[in-house]
Amino acid sequence: MSKKRKRRSGKGRGGRKKERNSVGRKEGDYGQKKFSEREFEVRALFQRGELLGKKNFLKMRSRGRFWERRRLDERRMRERKN
Repeated sequence: MSKKRKRRSGKGRGGRKKERNSVGRKEGDYGQKKFSEREFEVRALFQRGELLGKKNFLKMRSRGRFWERRRLDERRMRERKN
């Protein structure tokens, strides 16, 4: 009897689980919606229009490179002003 294959739910080709809703969740918390401090900062930045590459930004955030990216953004803003 052939074994029924389990579907890889929510995993793309890379095999890592995609978070269905990337805004409004703490990392690794798929249960209830709770905002983390980090999330509020992200939102504030969106509203001020400082995050221009929104999608990439969220992607990076989900891999935990949030603060690195933010520092880069700040540096870029400073260079623009000068």
